[in-house]
Amino acid sequence: NNAIAFVKNQRDPVKEVVALSDTELKILNETEFIHKPLQKTVDLFLFQCHTGLSYSDLYRFQIEERNSKKWLINFRTKTNTMAFIPMFEVSQKILNKYKGKLPFLHNQSYNEYLKIIGIGKVVCLDVKKLPFFPLKQEPYV
Repeated sequence: NNAIAFVKNQRDPVKEVVALSDTELKILNETEFIHKPLQKTVDLFLFQCHTGLSYSDLYRFQIEERNSKKWLINFRTKTNTMAFIPMFEVSQKILNKYKGKLPFLHNQSYNEYLKIIGIGKVVCLDVKKLPFFPLKQEPYV
């Protein structure tokens, strides 16, 4: 006899994944937050949007120049694979703002701040669930 056979395996309801519109991303990019942790959160979020990096990879990359273009090089934590990501203007501006090193926020704090600035949408940052595509055709740096 299985002592826990009566327990049903219930999964959490699947949430609809919603992408921010170009307008919403533009608003986030142009808004200056007085509260510094919120500004850091927006900057990290925008950096993720323009690079496709997961939170676990945000602080584990190098910038290299190849063929006169800058590339973000990262060994992906979850997949154990190398990633070569072109650096776009937005991500380069964010790196420049913080002198080449992204500001650190604990994952829990980051998620809480994202909820505050989330524009009322559930935003999925789990890169393994969503393919990364560059937003429009941004200029390379």
